[in-house]
Amino acid sequence: MSLAYIRTSISKKEKISLDVQQEWIIKKANELNLTTPLFYEDCGVSGHHMGNRKGVSQLIQHLKQVTNETLLVYRYNRLSRNMLELLDLLELCERQNIVVVSVMEPLPAGIGTSSAIQKVFVQLIGLVSDFQRSVTVENVRSGLKQKRRNRLPLASNPPYGYSYTQEKLLPQKEEGVVVQWLYDEYLNESKGYTKLAQLLTQKGIYYRGTKFSSLHVQTILRNPVYYGILKGGSFGSYIGTHHCLITKDQFDSVQRLRSKRKVIQKQPTSHPLQKKIQCPFCGRALGFREMKKNNKTYRYFTCSKPTCVAKYQRVSPIEQEIKRVIQAFLNRADVKQRLIQEVEDQRGSNTKQLKLDLAQLQKKKQALFQDFEKGKVAESEFLQRLDQLKQEKNLVHQPQASSQKQELEAFKAFLTATQKEKVLPVPDDFYFNLVERVEVTKTYQVSGVYLTHLEQNLVSKNKTKGGAI
Repeated sequence: MSLAYIRTSISKKEKISLDVQQEWIIKKANELNLTTPLFYEDCGVSGHHMGNRKGVSQLIQHLKQVTNETLLVYRYNRLSRNMLELLDLLELCERQNIVVVSVMEPLPAGIGTSSAIQKVFVQLIGLVSDFQRSVTVENVRSGLKQKRRNRLPLASNPPYGYSYTQEKLLPQKEEGVVVQWLYDEYLNESKGYTKLAQLLTQKGIYYRGTKFSSLHVQTILRNPVYYGILKGGSFGSYIGTHHCLITKDQFDSVQRLRSKRKVIQKQPTSHPLQKKIQCPFCGRALGFREMKKNNKTYRYFTCSKPTCVAKYQRVSPIEQEIKRVIQAFLNRADVKQRLIQEVEDQRGSNTKQLKLDLAQLQKKKQALFQDFEKGKVAESEFLQRLDQLKQEKNLVHQPQASSQKQELEAFKAFLTATQKEKVLPVPDDFYFNLVERVEVTKTYQVSGVYLTHLEQNLVSKNKTKGGAI
């Protein structure tokens, strides 16, 4: 008897449903001449931890009681997104002589099928996923930068007083009057957020279907969009092309009054290696601190324990050494080959998924035509749903091939980059976000670097060239 596990975190159209996962697993079981699997499932549950999932808990109990079986999953991350938990489960399967098969992530040909190789392969999948997420983030940032250059809003969620049409903010007359009234009334100094919200409710004016709250009022009174400024997040604010509802003088006057009434707390600084470096004296995680002196900014890692003898340590030397260690690891020929193979395998899996998505849309289209011919669907609804299916097909089909190719080429270019990064500039945060923890000596020499999805110490591993991953 074979076993199978399927999971979906939330019910969304873009998520792979339980039915789809089950369909692919049964198909794989038939290819391997296995019996129809006994399915365990979790629906609407996060994959971060196994402990809060009933289905996977039942599966583990079953695995402990059987031997010489096969466990099929759609992807390894269906079992768990927590790498340590996933590796523990693979250890259990190894002890019970249970073969784990991932339908969408088969082991590359020619590298063997041992449990040790499988565990390394699973860890490399996690490493590649981290890189692909960074590529996706960079693509999104490029699109946002282009919008900023064109003075367009970065998000499609319009603030109160506006609607969003064709990437532009258009003023809404009735809501705009409310915004102007709030600014005028607040400047009277006799009314606060709560009082203004109560007055609007008494007038029968609602905030997009709900009663006005003090938070709604506060959000409106501190948003510079109403005098023409769009928030750009990390890119910085910029002047938009939309119609202003108030003047800059009105906005500035309100902010001065708000400052008198409330103290705004300063946000603390952070660093991607913060809490990842272990104090060599007391074992606590080192924090991060910035100091300014004579118009210069100094960055330090420091221990938060008051009685610890650790001193402030400059950030740059530790950053440079960690970056060098990770680059050396990724520059190894065997690592490059495995990672590139994994990206290509994932491209193949994504192509299969694309075909499946298009086939499902075709089934929906055929069912719609049948319902229309039988008179179950009116003509207006038929045309509306047909147009919706066309839009879904465009969303599924258009970006896939180009984005997959770009990710593969970007990853290959990254792997061929020299330590001086002459081929492809890679942000330092990319390296630091891969790090799970760092160990340093009492002289703050880096003695251990551990990536999130790899168990071994890269410092010692880099000293032994040519060894297995």
